[in-house]
Order: sequence, then C-alpha cells, then structure tokens
Amino acid sequence: MINYGYVDSDFAFWYKNATLNLRQPDIHLNLWVGYNNESSFIDIGIRFYKEMKIRKYFVYVPFEVSLSDVEDLFETFSYEDVVQGIFNKTCEVIRKVSGEYIELSYDGEKEKILPLSQLGITVSRCGQGSILCLNLKNIKFLLKTTNIYVRWRLSYLALSRIMKKRQLRDFSIDSPYIMSNYRYFFKINEIRSLPLDVKGKINSNTKYFDKIVMILVNNNKIEINTENCYKIRVLEEEQFKNYKPNKYTGSNSNVYQWHISNSNSCNFLIEAQLRKINWFSVLIYFLIILMTGLFTDGLFECIKDYILK
Repeated sequence: MINYGYVDSDFAFWYKNATLNLRQPDIHLNLWVGYNNESSFIDIGIRFYKEMKIRKYFVYVPFEVSLSDVEDLFETFSYEDVVQGIFNKTCEVIRKVSGEYIELSYDGEKEKILPLSQLGITVSRCGQGSILCLNLKNIKFLLKTTNIYVRWRLSYLALSRIMKKRQLRDFSIDSPYIMSNYRYFFKINEIRSLPLDVKGKINSNTKYFDKIVMILVNNNKIEINTENCYKIRVLEEEQFKNYKPNKYTGSNSNVYQWHISNSNSCNFLIEAQLRKINWFSVLIYFLIILMTGLFTDGLFECIKDYILK
C-alpha cells in the first residue's frame, strides 16, 4: 500500500536600487524535515560580499509570516563548532560585540555575522505568502571592508502537515507495509509560478544570487533519492547541538546537500520514501493463520475419528 505527500513551494530572491556589483550574494537553505509528530523548519542564510552596493534585498516565502515568526540565528554563530560545521571551514571567532556583530576569520578573510535588527528587517503579506525586506543601507559602511552574513529560521508548516497526516487507508489489509512517498519541489525565481506582485519585481535576465546551497536534514527512517546529491553525510549531533531547532528531536539524522551556481533561477526536486510496518495488516494475517491452523486441526481430528470408527 502506498500513500503520497506533495509540497510545491516557490521562493524568490531579488534586490532593487543597485549599482554594478563585483559579486552576487550566496544563498544557503537548510531544511529540517520533522518525522511523525515533529515540526519542520527552513533556515535561510545570505552572504553579502564586500563592496556590494545593494540597498535593499528581498526574500519571498510561500507562506504567511509575521516578524515574530522570524527566529534570528545570530547567537548560534558564537559557537566555533557550529560555525565550522555550517561553513565546513576552519573558522575562528575573533570578536563578539553583544547585539551588534560576531566577527569570524577563515581562509585569510574576515566576515561579520549580523543580527537581523542591524538590517532593519520588515515583513509584509503578498498573496498567500510573505516578503521579507533587508535594508542594506543601514550597513553600507560595513560592506566597504568586509563580507556580511545573516541567517534566520522559519517554521515550515507545509512540510510538517504532510509528514504528520494520518491516512485512513493505513488500516487496509492489502499489504504488510505502508509506503509513504514524498516529493518536495522547491522553485527559486521561477517566474511562471510566482505571485503577480513578485513577478513584476524580478527581471528574468538578472542574476540575483551567485550560488545556492540546499541542505536537507531528516531522520534516517526516511529514504531520500540521492541521484543528484552533491554530498551525503550523517549529522554531527554534538557539533550542531547548539544550532538545530529545539523542536527537532530526531537522532541519527542524515544530511543531503545540493549545489546550484551560475543560474538566474533554479529548482530542486527531492523525492523521499518512508516504509513502515502495517501492524493492522500483520494482526489480520496472524489471525487468519491462527484460524486456519485451528480449522485444519479440527478437520484432521474429525477425519481421524471417522476413520477409527
């Protein structure tokens, strides 16, 4: 027996009022896929390179968000093990000014992690989704000398719903297994499927990001199609204990990573499958076998008594 779950999500990243840039921002997306009764989350990180002259940067997410729903991950970057795990580099936290910035050093470069409050983040409704606006005019003096990085976390209700949904057919007897197939389709700056208010703001010939790194973390009970993965590993639980969501309690999690670069838009199709025992079917099979055995024994005894007479 097979059940299906499907999420089709459209995200968008763009800027306005910009002059010529030496390099476009990097986008980091982390999906925490909750299993059973756990919640799912998405982390969004953006690296703005020094000497950029972007005034405002916008992010569209395909669900309703209020400012109180945005969890700033700034403080987690004060842990060197977390920073090294996220960037996969030998990083050193060389300075922290509470509430203002955390300064890192790696690869001979310096980078400042900023709280979202430094960018004057605002959130507005757009159709069924929301637009988050980062005001880079507030930090233009910092961008003259260093890279800037911000990261935040949102609850991803669409993923949570399909992982928690109970199927009535779970109680059928046509199979000893229940196989749930999931398809996560994430589209980024795909003009045709975005809301009209967002379409009008994006130029399809403009590159609004340099590279996108998509990471999915999930319980190892869920099997992911790894055909197009760039990298697969087991989550380093100890290293990320100060970073992973409080409501994500899954242990023995697997990490899947995809890379996209040199593109104006992109999409990720992630296929997953969960296979579990259908205990109702197993019970029915056991009862059928038991009843068959009892009937056979009774029939044998009747035949034996008849012959002996």
